[in-house]
Amino acid sequence: MANQGQQDLRPVERTTLSWETGKIVTSLETLFDRVTSDAESAINWYIKAKRPKQRWARILRAGSIAAGTVAGLIPILAQMFAKDGQPRIQPAWASVALGIAAALVLLDRFFGFSSAWMRYIATELNIQQLNQEFQLDWEADKAAWLGNEPTADQLRSTLARFKAFVTQVNSIIRQETDAWIQEFQSTLKQIDEASKARAAVTELGAVNVTVTNGETCDDGWSLTIDQGNPISNRGKTAGVRDLVPGLHTIKVNGMVAGNPKQAETAISVTAGGTATIQLTLS
Repeated sequence: MANQGQQDLRPVERTTLSWETGKIVTSLETLFDRVTSDAESAINWYIKAKRPKQRWARILRAGSIAAGTVAGLIPILAQMFAKDGQPRIQPAWASVALGIAAALVLLDRFFGFSSAWMRYIATELNIQQLNQEFQLDWEADKAAWLGNEPTADQLRSTLARFKAFVTQVNSIIRQETDAWIQEFQSTLKQIDEASKARAAVTELGAVNVTVTNGETCDDGWSLTIDQGNPISNRGKTAGVRDLVPGLHTIKVNGMVAGNPKQAETAISVTAGGTATIQLTLS
């Protein structure tokens, strides 16, 4: 069971009971008060613990919905409010809004606000129902004694009922705790995998360019990537590293026998990959 801003459930100090004739009913009542008090402490813990979970779950989910809505509206607004053919709102802001929406959902999943809120409600209700049923069973047992002390068989039956009640309450709490552990481990694994995937996507690439007639250029040849600065080269080959993954325009220029020559093409660069291209100045 998560402990965020709430005190952990702690064991109650051991109570000394006496099973001598004349003290059995008092001992059973003391034991009843103890086990029901433990159950009520668990109920109160979940009632208090679910409130901050509920608040943050609503904030993060509402923020995610709002950011997602804004992301959908930005492209429309960019078309509606344009001046001289240029949008006053850059459509790229839609990607920013989507990123914010995804981050809010990820925060909710990492801290488990929404899922814990649901778990705490279910656990609280389960223990409350169990506690109410146990109290009714206890009253039924006392009624069966007809004002006398319970017989040995009745005592064993009542103590077995107490044990079953405590076991069931502990089982419910344990199930909730195990669910939290599994969910947290699963979330960490998903975040780790997502981080690795993003790192792989954002890894830079490279391109190797071969100019078949590059050695015939009067004073070497120049290589331009997209709209970047020309890179001077001699011979037939050149390499460019640290390219962002995606489509790039490769252009080469040179002078052959005093005449300007060029070649141009587009090539796709993958994350962490090296593309190879062959051009001929003409």
